[in-house]
Amino acid sequence: GTVASPVSAMEGDGAVQHKYGAVSTPRELEANALPYSEESVALNPPGTASSSHASFWRRAGLLGLAGAAAFVGSRSTTAGAGMDLATYAHSDVTIDVVQSEAHPLIYEATVCMDTADTGDSLALAWRPVDSQLGWVKQDVTVSSATGCATMLMHRMRAASKYNVHLVDTSSGSGRKIKGVDITTKPTGFTFFDEVFGVTNGTALPTWELITTTGSYQLANVTKEAFRGIFTLDSEGWVVWYYDSEAYTYVFDWASSSSGSKHMVLLHSHNDDYKYPGKLMEIALNGHEVQSYEHADCTNEHGYGIFDHEARFYEKDGVGHVLSTERISQNYSTSPAFNRSRYEEDVFGGARIVDWDLSTHSITYPYDLFDYLDPFLNAYYEAGVWGSYEEYCNAGETNVSALDWMHMNSVSISDYDGSYIVSIHALDTIISLYSDGSGVQWILSSSMAHLSTLEWRDNRGQFAEQHDVQQLSNGHIIMMDNSYNVQGCTDCSRALEIAIDFEENVAWQAWDFPHQSDAMLGGSVTAAPDLIGPHVVAFCKLKESDNAQLRLDHNPTHVYEVYNNGTVHSLMMIPAPNEEWTSGSYRATPSRSIADESKLDGYAGQWWP
Repeated sequence: GTVASPVSAMEGDGAVQHKYGAVSTPRELEANALPYSEESVALNPPGTASSSHASFWRRAGLLGLAGAAAFVGSRSTTAGAGMDLATYAHSDVTIDVVQSEAHPLIYEATVCMDTADTGDSLALAWRPVDSQLGWVKQDVTVSSATGCATMLMHRMRAASKYNVHLVDTSSGSGRKIKGVDITTKPTGFTFFDEVFGVTNGTALPTWELITTTGSYQLANVTKEAFRGIFTLDSEGWVVWYYDSEAYTYVFDWASSSSGSKHMVLLHSHNDDYKYPGKLMEIALNGHEVQSYEHADCTNEHGYGIFDHEARFYEKDGVGHVLSTERISQNYSTSPAFNRSRYEEDVFGGARIVDWDLSTHSITYPYDLFDYLDPFLNAYYEAGVWGSYEEYCNAGETNVSALDWMHMNSVSISDYDGSYIVSIHALDTIISLYSDGSGVQWILSSSMAHLSTLEWRDNRGQFAEQHDVQQLSNGHIIMMDNSYNVQGCTDCSRALEIAIDFEENVAWQAWDFPHQSDAMLGGSVTAAPDLIGPHVVAFCKLKESDNAQLRLDHNPTHVYEVYNNGTVHSLMMIPAPNEEWTSGSYRATPSRSIADESKLDGYAGQWWP
């Protein structure tokens, strides 16, 4: 009869040619069948040898970062050892895994097999044991010369047991060829070596990964232990991090010129505003690819620091990073200046910053001082302004500046490609044409005289907003940080605003309030279908509401919510110590860390 691929019928006494093995009869296979058990691999630290095969790998050039000494976990596999011979008779497949020397949560896997099988569709798949999460895979391309392939494994938890399988993906959801168990190593940050985010409810998030920032301390240690960016899986485990050891709160995932995935971020002002900031591109192993450091000013004409934004976009196939530059200008000589009213001589403003990753150059598409004047059209009587110190000469000289503008986000519109700018202190959003020709529209909750759009009613009006973006349908989404209505004072909410650009009218499309104030940032990521679930992050909440959280002050709550207000999931992320102001500022969902992906439908079934 006909036998479905990859098993083909042969003439004779029912002999079967297995795709990954020699000819065997059904009777021989049955006699040789053994109960299956995964091979267990104890991962040795990089730099220790554990295999008599090391000389072979040295000759094959597959030993990775540290040559033969870095190769760990290698085994000589014999027929019947750790495989079910009733379905699989090949005896030359090995899977060897070692912790990468470059990053504690990146692992290197080497797969070797008979060179006759190197053209097959293969993937390495892994999943944490005792987890509801499915399998993650990395495609495998085996060298026809050596019969081996080496690849990186991302999205790995620390101090956790994993199943690792070599899978034939040529048809269906895949069939297992070989499997091993590994136990991953600790990171050195004890709070990252166990589940970190706390899920509230039975539903897991639909997002696969969420990336945010924070500063965390080890138990009984008074100084900082971690400052930087980290990624959680949907069960709350840390699966990637970058320890910046600096004031880092804005970031974005980016594509590099080589096509690999990188992170762009801003090392900001270290909370004392003496450091002018540095934009950075880093690889997944934490190595710096390139950076652009803001020049230190030497006089009042050079005031400025990078602040508040690091957002990746592509233009004509080239990667760019948007940021904001806080600048200051002395208005004491202006005819409209009144010292008794304005208190300060120096007023803070902002410029849009565009960093071209291919040319390593900075441009400034817009200076907001060209469109907002603190006297003529912006300063209103009800305004309560903060101030900051503007430093020059490595912090040796300084002057106080009135923080009346405070641009805290800039993004590229998915609707028309314009720059969408959030002016935090003025409760105002500005759309600026992408060609540099000026203002397209303004929407303000506090300056009706300046706004080019009118409100249908006051339900959509916002205050002290963050992370403003324009969707493909023209709507605006944001975190409205100071939402005050009857029954919900000192609250924050996710907000979507609809706009009719023919009638120049705006109104609330939907909102999702939290009964606490997101004091530092916050973000909203719209679902691709614009219906939901959207990812809403209330960052550094004013009050903690869950005793399970370690360091249970000012946590971040990441919700998934639909337009109608239905909540799908909630994950609560412990906050930085209350002494820190560098905390979670945004939480960005993603589908991968590198180019790994879900292996949907795979259930660990043996080939064929």
